[in-house]
Amino acid sequence: MKKVLFIVLCLLSTVSFAQSKGDSYTSLKCGFEFGQQKTKIAQGVSESQPTASSLSVAVEYGYFVANNFSIGIALICPYTSTPSAKNNNDWLSSTTLGIGVNPNISYHLQMSDNFYYTPEIGGYFEYGKCEDKQPNSISYDTNYKGWGAYLNLLSFEFRVSKDFAMGVNVGALQYVTTQIDDISVSRFGCVFNRGEIHFRAYF
Repeated sequence: MKKVLFIVLCLLSTVSFAQSKGDSYTSLKCGFEFGQQKTKIAQGVSESQPTASSLSVAVEYGYFVANNFSIGIALICPYTSTPSAKNNNDWLSSTTLGIGVNPNISYHLQMSDNFYYTPEIGGYFEYGKCEDKQPNSISYDTNYKGWGAYLNLLSFEFRVSKDFAMGVNVGALQYVTTQIDDISVSRFGCVFNRGEIHFRAYF
């Protein structure tokens, strides 16, 4: 019996799953970004300050337009928190909560039997509410909108079975713009404090 189980496990570990034209998938994605920075305010004196952090949840549908080459569209719900002012020793934050869309293009390169390299390029647009907290218990509520583009090169996926996979990506080259009222803030660069995990069903 033990030999039979061993043989079955060996066969499962060597099965290869192709990404063929006409295949589809749905995904559940969870993304995050966080960090901290130090600002030099005098000779030998620096101050730590949290950077913008974010958390997002998304559902996605994708379709293989060619072997190993897919296009997808995701509905995202992003939350961000950005330090806006300091009240005594505590940082107050400007927070946003929105909804958006994320079209993307991915390539699925098989590295081994069940392991894939899955670089992705995409863009997004989001819209939602913003709350800006200020000292003396003052806060302002308004709307915001944001858009951006990204390139994920450190992206990988493991096929647990023919119909199910788990994946992760870390870091990105990205351009991001957030507009609140008449104020627009943009940033561009390569970040490594950004990540995402996904669970994917193929059919």
